[in-house]
Amino acid sequence: MRQFFIDELSPQDVSAVKEFLKANVIQSSYEDLFWVQLSRDLLDPEQFECEADQPFCFAIEVGDSWVKFEFLIRSRTNFKSAHLRYATRKQQDFILDYAARMIKELDLKT
Repeated sequence: MRQFFIDELSPQDVSAVKEFLKANVIQSSYEDLFWVQLSRDLLDPEQFECEADQPFCFAIEVGDSWVKFEFLIRSRTNFKSAHLRYATRKQQDFILDYAARMIKELDLKT
């Protein structure tokens, strides 16, 4: 799996990340898994055209001392979508920028 991984986080930082994600993105049915929806301007042409499979998102998973940002873009409505694929450069930049903003806003000690 292609991903951006932050480890060696303190319990306080992990707690802050979870609270931030609960307030800002969609929590999955699993307590430590979150979905960040991509705006339509970030979709590749095929994802953009396939309205039936929108919205598309990436996952953020939080562990005991880490947080993982996945570079796999998937449909929130159809997990067997033909448009499931690794992030484009534009989508990767968005994911990395999202992680960087979160690190800065929460003042994570990484």
